[in-house]
Amino acid sequence: MLIGAEAIAEFLYGDPTNTRDVYRNLLGLPIFRHGAKLAATRSGLIAEIRAREEAARELLIANKAAALTKPTPRPRVRSR
Repeated sequence: MLIGAEAIAEFLYGDPTNTRDVYRNLLGLPIFRHGAKLAATRSGLIAEIRAREEAARELLIANKAAALTKPTPRPRVRSR
């Protein structure tokens, strides 16, 4: 269990001084209050990161597939 914004920042960003980023991402991360401090579980944070990576990967694959299936535009015919 990570208790305190500094501990969460150290785990996520490798630097305990990035507490501002932790507070910015409160709504997007599985963080809860433990008394007056923020807290999170390592497994919860890892699961959230994995879910976001998987969603990004699926979006990338869908975009590549859509780009491959788009019909090529016909050349314009200029009228005089």
